[in-house]
Amino acid sequence: SKVWLNAKTSLSFPDRFEGEERCVTLDGEGYFEVTKDATKHFIVSSGNYRVKVLGTEFNVKAYSQNNYFETALLKGSVEVASNYTNEKIMLTPNTYVYTREGKLIQAALQNTDQFLWKEGIIAFEGESVRNIFSKLELYYDVKIHVQNTRILNFPYTGKFRTKDGVEHALKVLQ
Repeated sequence: SKVWLNAKTSLSFPDRFEGEERCVTLDGEGYFEVTKDATKHFIVSSGNYRVKVLGTEFNVKAYSQNNYFETALLKGSVEVASNYTNEKIMLTPNTYVYTREGKLIQAALQNTDQFLWKEGIIAFEGESVRNIFSKLELYYDVKIHVQNTRILNFPYTGKFRTKDGVEHALKVLQ
């Protein structure tokens, strides 16, 4: 199995998996390619949510600081469960589940460019400047102060290499 971790993300797991589950705990965003093992389910636990897997490719976004949870499935199948509401949703490829007001909502995955972060690319499509700045703050561990708040809802589409730095992204966006 392989895991890519995004900015400000922690993943914890035992020295050795024992029993019928391979459990890991994620705070942040991780992209998983899980090797199939029918005898041991792979479980990603994140706050109040659990993602149960046999073998697949999926992304989990669950930063504890903003109470947001999202799981997107690219290959295979996963079951997403809420510890709050006891809801369970089975995902099929190219679907995702996210939270809204404590409930799990399932939708079709429109754009897989958002997972390019694991290759060092920040991608966005029709996103507000507010959301773009939030991503830049996360990826570069900076705080962006905006004086002209009228621009915050303008939508932009684009891609940046993270290695080019936040200054490059801000110059292009201006």
